[in-house]
Amino acid sequence: MRPVSTRLCVLALLALAVLPYLNSLGNGYTIDDFFTYADNAFIRSRNNLPHLFNANYFGYSNEASYRPVCTASYFIDWALWGARAMGPHLSNVLLYAATVIALFFLYRALTASALAAGLGAALFALHPVHTEVVNNLSFREDLQVGLLLPLSWLAYRRGRHAAPGLWFPVAWLLYALATLAKEMAVIYPALALLLDWTIARHDAAVPSPATPAPPAPWRSLLQRPGMIHVLGLGVVTMFFLLLRFHWMQCPMEGHEPRLGGSLLGTLLADVKIQAYYLFLFVFPLRLSAYYPISSYTPELDPGFFISLSALLVVAASLIHGRRSVFFITGMLWWFVSLAPVANIYPIFNPMAERYLYLPSIGLCLWLGWELARGLHSRYRRVLVVASLLVAAAMTARVCQRNPVWRDNVTLWTATARHVPDHPTVLANLAAAYYERGDYDRVIACATRALVVARADAAGFEPASSYLPLGCALYVRGDKDEALRYFQAAEKRLPLRFDLDAAIYRNLALSYDDRGDFQTSAGYYEKALTIDPFRPQDWAKRAYACLLSGQPDAGRAAWERARRLNPKLPAFAVFEAAVAQDADSSAPHAPGSRP
Repeated sequence: MRPVSTRLCVLALLALAVLPYLNSLGNGYTIDDFFTYADNAFIRSRNNLPHLFNANYFGYSNEASYRPVCTASYFIDWALWGARAMGPHLSNVLLYAATVIALFFLYRALTASALAAGLGAALFALHPVHTEVVNNLSFREDLQVGLLLPLSWLAYRRGRHAAPGLWFPVAWLLYALATLAKEMAVIYPALALLLDWTIARHDAAVPSPATPAPPAPWRSLLQRPGMIHVLGLGVVTMFFLLLRFHWMQCPMEGHEPRLGGSLLGTLLADVKIQAYYLFLFVFPLRLSAYYPISSYTPELDPGFFISLSALLVVAASLIHGRRSVFFITGMLWWFVSLAPVANIYPIFNPMAERYLYLPSIGLCLWLGWELARGLHSRYRRVLVVASLLVAAAMTARVCQRNPVWRDNVTLWTATARHVPDHPTVLANLAAAYYERGDYDRVIACATRALVVARADAAGFEPASSYLPLGCALYVRGDKDEALRYFQAAEKRLPLRFDLDAAIYRNLALSYDDRGDFQTSAGYYEKALTIDPFRPQDWAKRAYACLLSGQPDAGRAAWERARRLNPKLPAFAVFEAAVAQDADSSAPHAPGSRP
């Protein structure tokens, strides 16, 4: 076969990465996008950038862990695009395309084959399991980690050949940025050692006649440049761990219940999760925004034994195929990358498609290598036809999946078809209908969620139904019943930043209507402690303070509102208008996340 042109490979990969996602540019916001981007006043002013580096970060960014690199990218998007959803979606697609190109160069450095690298990167570009990460803005941290880690390793390899004093620090910096995008990047030192071993093992298996035989793979890892690189990664890792778990730990972190109720239960559930992840990679047909706990219960049922058998087959294949360098590398990369989300450390979502973004890099490397070898065999024509059919099917699946992420109603309606009559899905659908203004369906979905949860409440937080139900009743005029649901939700606090603030905000609005302005002022203060970047809430607190006989607090709140919205009139003008009836708006119910 003719040598593969690097330029043509890059152009083809750009097309494969971008074209299937063009229909995602018309999507709006879903799940966490609202409180991390669309409704997040924090990212709208560059004056707030210093808060990326202090303890205010968690309350202001609406993130539950320290990810300033991702949040900084939202600042850039808002400066460029504002509230237009197409802009940040385009940023996601471009980040994805950049990752595909970075993977091509990573694969080529490992395999010394542009054909294998191009095929592996093409598989990554077209794989439908990545649609969740590309389509949802709040999962951008996965995109950033997937780009920064390959770039870090490529910088290190460049430093091994020339100017290590320049390229090694660049590699360490890129790794540090990856950890600050998402904490799962902390497994990179193990992955870097794996990649070094892969190159050494591959070179030992295919020695060049023009150069002396390379050292044994384990000895090559102990060479001075590699050790310096690993030591640098170790320093960055230690600094990040101190930052993440000591200096900048989220105050609400550590409250997640352990999956399965115990370490043994976690391990039993993880057997099912790990097996299903492999199934999703091979057959990405039944994709969903939510995987219920019932699908990975810690029980010794038939699903467990089927999953265990599948994992044992993989383990046996690793032993049998131990001479296949890229098979070993691909599978080890897969399982090492999944370690941070294996639920040993309790996480909010025990199972999600986005967790497969980084692990799939390893399997795409192996499959690209095997396909390239096959194209040099007598089965070349069959493989070409089969590969084109698979590529067409994956492209169609990506294009089909993208519109599901158009908005929350579309997303949760599609999810409900895969996970019918589940309280979490129904509650999220209720919140989505509230955003659309379909209050009858809000009441129906939220009420149904509470009924279903009473029969099986495992893993379900009823406040996620109380909030949209109370909001819909408020808008429909049943304000006393709405207040009862808001009060029931308050008893469940603390929950999550956006939910806590919304509950306090809606309680304040309810007491405004009752004329109890002293109580409403207190609730506005609680909401603003969590989310201090909403000028309308500062204005409402100022109104409540004035009517409850707190003029100094009212003036202070109004001045905060004016700092956020300079178009507001002077306090004297506002104070003169307070005698008139205040204009009350509908309450706020943020979309829920799985």
